[in-house]
Amino acid sequence: MQWLNSPQRYGAIARAFHWGMLALLAAVCLAIELKGVFPRGSAGRTALLHWHELLGLTAALAVFSRLAWRAFDAPPAALPGPDWQRRAASAVKLALYVLLIALPLTGLVAAAGRGDSPVYFGVDLVSVIGPVSKALGKAVEDVHEALATAAYWLVGLHAAAALWHHFVLRDATLRRMLPVRS
Repeated sequence: MQWLNSPQRYGAIARAFHWGMLALLAAVCLAIELKGVFPRGSAGRTALLHWHELLGLTAALAVFSRLAWRAFDAPPAALPGPDWQRRAASAVKLALYVLLIALPLTGLVAAAGRGDSPVYFGVDLVSVIGPVSKALGKAVEDVHEALATAAYWLVGLHAAAALWHHFVLRDATLRRMLPVRS
């Protein structure tokens, strides 16, 4: 098994970060979407909101870990193709990283504005950021939801581009990131 990236392919650790992040983000989204199934104030709704917050904060840590790994283990060389594609891919990846950092931060401020106090591994995170007014919390919650919508679109664009490369262009873009050689 190839642990590190090569010039042609992502290594096992980079692939684990990539697909693990996808699974984590799917769980974050599933928790917040399922929250609406339960009535306000119910234990189920509260539990799903808690899981959304916990998984979102875990995603933030995973992003920083992934960026640290990327700094250590450079990605494979870009495949041949038009310069605009490389620039577009870089822009989408950068936007995804920005969103994956901004979403947990805005979510934390929104939670503090609601009076929630997420505890992560024993750390009361609201005490770290300080008090947040309800008005600011609501405004930031609106930003959080807009960023989440943008993230849905960008993840969809990222996936569509990978599938386009795989099925239309028939290049190695997707295969380089798949868990097994194909």
